[in-house]
Amino acid sequence: MAFSVQKIQEQASKSGGFAMQHQFVVVLPRVPNTIVESRDINILCRQVNIPGRQMTSLNRIIGVKGQEVSYGFVEDDVTMEFYVMNNWGIRSYFEEWQNLVLNQNTKYVGYVNDYGKNVRIHALKKGLDFNFDAVRKARNVESLLNLLGINIDIDFNFSQKTSYGVELESAYPKTINAIQLTNDLDGLLSLTVTFAHRQWRRI
Repeated sequence: MAFSVQKIQEQASKSGGFAMQHQFVVVLPRVPNTIVESRDINILCRQVNIPGRQMTSLNRIIGVKGQEVSYGFVEDDVTMEFYVMNNWGIRSYFEEWQNLVLNQNTKYVGYVNDYGKNVRIHALKKGLDFNFDAVRKARNVESLLNLLGINIDIDFNFSQKTSYGVELESAYPKTINAIQLTNDLDGLLSLTVTFAHRQWRRI
């Protein structure tokens, strides 16, 4: 199907332009015994996938004809890739998080309420930055209200800057992939982490 350049330009103007794959922000939680901040993690994040969702179904016979009917859904795990710096802080961050799941020293298995944390992925509008200081302040206020038993959903995703965003609920690093070392002189190390989560929701 052919369209004129003018039609494509009109659609781009009406929709705010084309979405760019490099315009994104990931917001990960603080983990005890680590010094890595959300801002640092986001800078080191090379790529991330926005999860999908598949409806599970079974074939139901109505009369002589079968029809697929849904009875639930399954969701994809989320994979992120990070650059590794010389202090290996990003790997230590995820190792400490996994220790909350299953401590490698004591072999103590944690509770999901302790290690499951919300993770946010934001696709940004082109040319706009993300205010991490405002996110941190909003999270602190939300935590205080939750502590007081006040259930208010504070919108700190800055919808004016986020064109699409999802939140992974009760997420944790299920897999920390191996890092391959070679004799190549110009290769950068990267770390791939796969997150399991209870479900994701649009924000």
